[in-house]
Amino acid sequence: MKEILFFEGNYETITLPKNSSKAKVFYLTLHKLFESRGYSCKNINTNSKEQLRESISSETYYLVGHSQGATRILEQFSFESYPQVKGIILFDPQQYVEEKWNSLDIRKILFVNTQEKWHNYSNFQVKQEIDDDHYFTKSLNEIIPRLEDFIE
Repeated sequence: MKEILFFEGNYETITLPKNSSKAKVFYLTLHKLFESRGYSCKNINTNSKEQLRESISSETYYLVGHSQGATRILEQFSFESYPQVKGIILFDPQQYVEEKWNSLDIRKILFVNTQEKWHNYSNFQVKQEIDDDHYFTKSLNEIIPRLEDFIE
């Protein structure tokens, strides 16, 4: 079965209690979208030691990452090593992976929140700036159609 490899952020261990429900809504909504498009979702918790090379399979078509999970993907991904990957979907990676993001020659989409301003995303290419917080819960209705168009 076609697979989406989903590197989550740290919400299980460091999210403030007030944000826990936002994180769950965000991840559940994305999982439902991917499953409705015929993909299984394999989740990788950011705190695990599992590396991209240990997780990716010949059935992995898309990589999705949020926060630290997005950063981990950019630190470890190369198209040459994983030619079966059709695209990368990221939410709020750390700023230091900007050069890697900009140099990727693959279908990609990046969503960055404009409310919390933890990082300066001004030099990131191919990005969607969203007026929302880190869990994009107020803007999922805006994000989902973009992802539907992005995923084959």
